[in-house]
Amino acid sequence: MTATAARAARDLSAARLDEQRRETRAARELLAATAAEAEAVHYERRARGAQWRGSLLALQRRDEALKARKALPSMPSGVSCSHMLVSRFRP
Repeated sequence: MTATAARAARDLSAARLDEQRRETRAARELLAATAAEAEAVHYERRARGAQWRGSLLALQRRDEALKARKALPSMPSGVSCSHMLVSRFRP
């Protein structure tokens, strides 16, 4: 192999190495961006799950309050709660 051919082979190897370094750097940047996005999605999912559970608890409480309200005896119109309580204790 002549000196010129050896130099050309070395230059070609150096160019390939530089290209591989650029590709590796680009792949690492893409990987870092994707990891950051995945982390953001993870935290958003956790937040949505907490919000969902809170909404379910609120609905449960409303349902229980509604059931309790329906279980109360109905009062005649114009009669207040205090009137009903007083009338029960009068002889």
